Amino acid sequence: MSARDVIREVAHARNLRPWQVTGKCRRKPFVAARREVAKRLRSMGYSLADIGHELGDRHHTSVMYLLGLTADSVPVPFDNPIGGLGTDE
Repeated sequence: MSARDVIREVAHARNLRPWQVTGKCRRKPFVAARREVAKRLRSMGYSLADIGHELGDRHHTSVMYLLGLTADSVPVPFDNPIGGLGTDE
């Protein structure tokens, strides 16, 4: 299932149009639909940036706020430290 499919499904279930889900309006029904879409996409493995893109080119921090996440709750991969920080070189 693609992101567009999720948006259409959520919009249909809430008697909204897909453009209302991805639009800029901050009325409660539209924000609730966006939150549901964001949760579903996150569970499907979409990144915060990808979800933001699908929800009308929103910034990833807007998606974090929508999902109730904080910077401490989002895992950041740190496999390759910059400039050798944290190594004994």
